[in-house]
Amino acid sequence: MINPNFNLEYVIHSDEKPLRLERQARLYDLAVDLHYLMPGPQEKVLDASCGSGFMTRAIAHHSPGTTVTGLDREAKYIDFARSRAAAEQLANAPFEVGDVLKLPFADASFDLVWSKHLLQ
Repeated sequence: MINPNFNLEYVIHSDEKPLRLERQARLYDLAVDLHYLMPGPQEKVLDASCGSGFMTRAIAHHSPGTTVTGLDREAKYIDFARSRAAAEQLANAPFEVGDVLKLPFADASFDLVWSKHLLQ
């Protein structure tokens, strides 16, 4: 039985969701993720379904010669990610609104694709 006080809109589409995604991302071992990802200089990385952009920004910080594009279908997540990237002065982390099932990029636009929480 679902709790009558449970608000599904809060969990899925609230303004608080990007902050929750940021906190959730900090629970994972970022160093391990970055170790196995290892983009090379001048490579282009797509963070598919980037949410708050935490991992996009982490990769961009870790690999300054790499362009890391964050993609999410939720415009408010992209707005949040862009504002964080601007505050962190990241020039190599653009963010785009789009659907991973209909990518708004030409084929072979990226060298690596990262997606950790897309299917949860």
